[in-house]
Amino acid sequence: HHLPKESFWGAGNGADIFNAYMNGWLHSNQSKALQKILQALETMEDAFHNGVNTEYLKPNQFTLNTVLAGYKKFRPQTCISDCSALRTRLRDVYHVPSDTVTLNILLECWANSGRKDAPDQALQILSFMERSFKGGKSKLKPDSKSYRAAIDCLVQSNVFDAAEQAEDILRRMVLLHRQHFGDPPCERVYNAVLHAWATSNLVGNDDRVFALLHQMERGATSSQNNTLRLEVPKPSTVS
Repeated sequence: HHLPKESFWGAGNGADIFNAYMNGWLHSNQSKALQKILQALETMEDAFHNGVNTEYLKPNQFTLNTVLAGYKKFRPQTCISDCSALRTRLRDVYHVPSDTVTLNILLECWANSGRKDAPDQALQILSFMERSFKGGKSKLKPDSKSYRAAIDCLVQSNVFDAAEQAEDILRRMVLLHRQHFGDPPCERVYNAVLHAWATSNLVGNDDRVFALLHQMERGATSSQNNTLRLEVPKPSTVS
């Protein structure tokens, strides 16, 4: 629970030691956890700028994602602004790139933010991930968490046509898998779409719930994995 001593900031393992320290606090439920995580980040940055084992104490991608996750867990009310500011600073100062984990955290923050612009922001992030992956940036590949978070954002924001948009997001995931070898949708993604329809006031929502459920049943594979044989969902005719 104490910051790593300077004698342990040896060549090649300084950032790893600090990352492990922050990760330990991240998985605790103590009220001072975020304070400890931010203190460790500040120590890394001070050491880096003061020339102490410079390259080995530079914050990296794991550092970024750990602190972002800390903001999301311990300071959810302001995690959007906190995460965005940190992501920009670590990118500009230390050239730390974002990856799927980074953007998934942002998506989850937007889903829980309650802000009016949350759906648009979440869909922009998801579209950016899809374009980046199609363009060859495999570290930005959207996964099941990405799609589920975008769907959850639509539902929690009470978007009128959230269910239709959720099904369109599912369709996009299936096509990305078929055409670009993206991740296939699992039960949790389908369940998010089912929940969107189940809580919808759109006419015909019951029909869509049963149609998707039957599609899952037809596509179910062996119990050895949680993926489904893929059928591209047909566009809804509900208006």
